[in-house]
Amino acid sequence: MIKLIKKYFLLWAVLGSIISILALNIMARLNLHNIKYDMTTDKRYSLSQYSIQQAKELGEPLYITVYYSSEIAKENPIYAKYAEFVISFLQLYQKNNPEQIFIVVKDPIPYTETEKEARLAGITQQILSDEESRLYFGAAFKNASGKTKNISEFKIE
Repeated sequence: MIKLIKKYFLLWAVLGSIISILALNIMARLNLHNIKYDMTTDKRYSLSQYSIQQAKELGEPLYITVYYSSEIAKENPIYAKYAEFVISFLQLYQKNNPEQIFIVVKDPIPYTETEKEARLAGITQQILSDEESRLYFGAAFKNASGKTKNISEFKIE
């Protein structure tokens, strides 16, 4: 009987360890999915305390419209990751004041109202490889008082 217990002890220990690791991963995914930690030395993926304070103290709503041509990712795939970074960074502000900060992402397809809107907002065309593409990647910011500012284009440098 003792030989049988010893024989299967290792098997039960390994199975128990695997089940424990899986259970911990599942619990962590369910409960900790919103927790992120920026381990870069310059805190590249975090907002400064001042930025967080400014976001929380907004006196009126801020509307952010990101104009991102999905075709840019086909022309230059690095733009897809950069766009994801820019949008997620803007969402950090929104998470600090979701009642006052609103973000919309629009795809200004050529010859559409959205393209016209992007141009009126001051977003500039980006010329990539074929010299004829009309692609956009910029943002327009507008407050409730009607004041506007824009980032005419996000560049990868």
